[in-house]
Amino acid sequence: MDLIEIFYNDILAALGLDKMDALGRLAFYRLMILLLSALLMWFAFWFFKRILKPVVSRIVERTQVSWDDHLFNEKVLNTTCHLIPPVVLFLMVPVIFYRFPDMRMPEHDEAFRAFCYALTKIYMVAVVIRWCFVVLSSIRLITDEMLDHRNSYVLGVIQLFKIIIGFVGFIIIVSILMNRSPVALFAGLGAAATILMLVFKDSILGLVAGVQLSSNDMLRKGDWITVPQSGADGYVEEISLSTVKVRNFDNTITTIPPYSLISQSFQNWRGMQTSGGRRVRRSLLIDMTTIHRCSEQECREIASTGLIDVAACPENERVNLILFCRAMECFLRSEDELVNTDMKLMVRQMPVTAQGLPVEFYFFLRDKEWVTYEHNMSTLIARIMTLVPRFGLKLYQAPSGRDLLALHTAADGAESQYVSDVPSGR
Repeated sequence: MDLIEIFYNDILAALGLDKMDALGRLAFYRLMILLLSALLMWFAFWFFKRILKPVVSRIVERTQVSWDDHLFNEKVLNTTCHLIPPVVLFLMVPVIFYRFPDMRMPEHDEAFRAFCYALTKIYMVAVVIRWCFVVLSSIRLITDEMLDHRNSYVLGVIQLFKIIIGFVGFIIIVSILMNRSPVALFAGLGAAATILMLVFKDSILGLVAGVQLSSNDMLRKGDWITVPQSGADGYVEEISLSTVKVRNFDNTITTIPPYSLISQSFQNWRGMQTSGGRRVRRSLLIDMTTIHRCSEQECREIASTGLIDVAACPENERVNLILFCRAMECFLRSEDELVNTDMKLMVRQMPVTAQGLPVEFYFFLRDKEWVTYEHNMSTLIARIMTLVPRFGLKLYQAPSGRDLLALHTAADGAESQYVSDVPSGR
């Protein structure tokens, strides 16, 4: 520091200002050092941003791996450049407030020096916190790309680290303002642990639920889930500490607390999406008055459909409903381009109802995409409905207004005919 005084006195002598009083010399010195500090801060920022940053970017572009593209992206490098000015300022504060041995310092100079030191430290802490946040966001991009969303709770873990870093940074800033050690403040937080647990209750529950969801592979980003309690039915867009965002099929967003997915049940359709087919389970109601044993003529007509070999069926199975079920199974197996015949396939009778006998078609379609699935299912069921009359069966349908009107008209016509047939007079 003696060199600083000698150098400063030489500058004053060269400028002809060595006759100034002590206060003027101190003011001129600090103004000169402040300008020099600002110049050094600008030069350091310019050097890192204009010289080093392009060099790092070129090196990153030439590498074969992709993770460094996220870790050293534009935002990370820009934030790193902003780390340099506060470091330069922190190093220059002792020079700015240099105490000349032969000069009496102004009143409150020491307090002002401590205040500037504190502001510089707070500035450094704030910039470091921001840099940590940006780096953690880049790490999230790396994990999303490398893990392909298999560990969907990385976002929650990163958010937890951000909360911890922000909390630690806040404690350090408070300790700087109070001029106390951060360790002493952390020790004093033990008494406030209950309050902190209440404040961060959702985050703690979300973290525990997220670990369970991730470790058991119960939920991933992009999964189609159905949560009846929350009215959610759509694809998972984001999993964080406090919420799971689900975009429903009507494009509305439903947010669900992660711990509710652990405490309650939900349906995940990922198993269907990764399997060989999507299930179809549809029923047709058969009018029971049309079920009967087939005559020889009817057996020949059914055999002419080419769906079933009636002659190979035992005599006691030549009932039109039984032949219809066997034929429909053969029909579905023949449509192997649409139907996955390697999976469960059957046509079965369900318990009788007041509306008729339900015949259920249970099979799996190969194409699981929603629109194509619906089209293929509708096509197959419609073709089956056209085959029902070929077996002497009829589908049940509740009478409509048109049916009742036709019945009423027919009854009126019959009554009119009856009246016209009665002879008039005696």
